[in-house]
Amino acid sequence: MFHVLVAEDEPLVRSAVIEMVENSSCGFKVVAETGNGEDAWNLIQELWPTIVITDIVMPKGDGLWLLRQIDEQKLPIVTIIISGHDDFDYAKQAIRHGVSEYLLKPILEEELLDALRRSLNRLHALRDTHAYLVRMQEFFIEIDKLDQQQMIREIMAIVNSLLQMKSAPKGVRTSLLSVFSNKLIELLQGIDPGYQPPAKSESDEAIRSYFLLLVEAWGRISAAASSQDVKSIIKKACDHIKQNYMKNLTVTGMAEYCSLSTSYFRHLFKLHTGHSFVHYLNILRIEKAKELLWEYDIKVYEVSEMVGYVSLPYFNRVFKSVVGESPNEYRKKMGL
Repeated sequence: MFHVLVAEDEPLVRSAVIEMVENSSCGFKVVAETGNGEDAWNLIQELWPTIVITDIVMPKGDGLWLLRQIDEQKLPIVTIIISGHDDFDYAKQAIRHGVSEYLLKPILEEELLDALRRSLNRLHALRDTHAYLVRMQEFFIEIDKLDQQQMIREIMAIVNSLLQMKSAPKGVRTSLLSVFSNKLIELLQGIDPGYQPPAKSESDEAIRSYFLLLVEAWGRISAAASSQDVKSIIKKACDHIKQNYMKNLTVTGMAEYCSLSTSYFRHLFKLHTGHSFVHYLNILRIEKAKELLWEYDIKVYEVSEMVGYVSLPYFNRVFKSVVGESPNEYRKKMGL
């Protein structure tokens, strides 16, 4: 199953694109949606999708900005641009940053599905590289459960496996090592904004030493942070989500609300709730949707909109993943 992120600031267009992807039979699954480039970039770092479908003109970081972030990090992600601008300069910039497909609005379903099918060969070629990102993601999920020795073992295992990527395309190994170290540094600077990472070196042994220094810094800084009252910050976030779940909440906006960096907020939220921000919001929305389905004789699409989803197919899939059955099946089972 290939995971897809859709970034489009027009709700109706975003809903249509999600529905097209969800209706395809090629193994694609929408894992997140957003209306701006900045939040899309944060979601990429949280969910590591294999495909990003993005509009070219959006607030808070447009599609070209998003493509540039993906390209500079050499992330194993296939990108598809959807644009209302038949502009050669836009297309040229998108190609420079490695876009796979450039589609013009209005998007026809067959055009998008053809673009997804054409992407399959690239996706299969990127699978091994993408697996390293998933392994890093799993490490960061568990990071607070590890003591220093376990952390050293886990980090060195990942670093050594990356250093052994001798046959990888040029720049991929270096890029993945940078992604890994940058994520650690983001967390460290989220706790201690004054933290300055050590200088990087090129040799394999110097790279190993560099990561050991990051581990040492993590042990020192995270121990100091654990004494701070972070539970009240997360409670504040959860209360805000419960009161505003039907609105367009984003991890970036929540981090700003809590006066934290996005990476540190994601880390703390996962640590104290056991869920990523996206998963927590989905569970809360679906619980509210169940209440509405039970208490009111309203259409499923109305319930979907009332709890904050712009796409009915996406709502149906999230509902089924949480409840184990579709909204209509849930209603029938409840005798409604």
